[in-house]
Amino acid sequence: MQAAASVLTMLAAVAALIIAKRAPKQAARFAEQFRSASAEIEQRRGLQMTVFMALMKCRRELLNQDARGAVNVCDVAFADHPEVLNARRLFLEATLTPGTDAVLTVERYHSLTEAVGRALGYTDRLTAQDMRTGWYPDALYMIDQASIQDAQDKLARREAARQQ
Repeated sequence: MQAAASVLTMLAAVAALIIAKRAPKQAARFAEQFRSASAEIEQRRGLQMTVFMALMKCRRELLNQDARGAVNVCDVAFADHPEVLNARRLFLEATLTPGTDAVLTVERYHSLTEAVGRALGYTDRLTAQDMRTGWYPDALYMIDQASIQDAQDKLARREAARQQ
């Protein structure tokens, strides 16, 4: 009986020694996995905030390069947020469908901005109206409208020349 107890004690000591020897490596591996996962989460959150800030910055000038960039990376930044993905899809449908009313396009852009705001938890601090209201000087708006009209006229002339 005493011999069996001695063997069991020895086996327990050996097991404790093996565990003690492996513990630092396992702890280091766990720490690295945790650090890597945390860095990935931080990186994604940073990308999400960049998208949100660009959408907010451009809420009154949808043709801005930053707005286009934000819309184009929304699907990557918010891949795990179905509401954002759906809002982006609806915005793209509005912009890619010829003859879509500009009001609908702006509405869909604002809906996308709101979905991103909800995904990031900003709805307790910013209302939908806050996310929709931006500042854009009337003079710049008139210049933009003139530029758009000029581009449409050029395209129409090019199309007419091509058809002749």
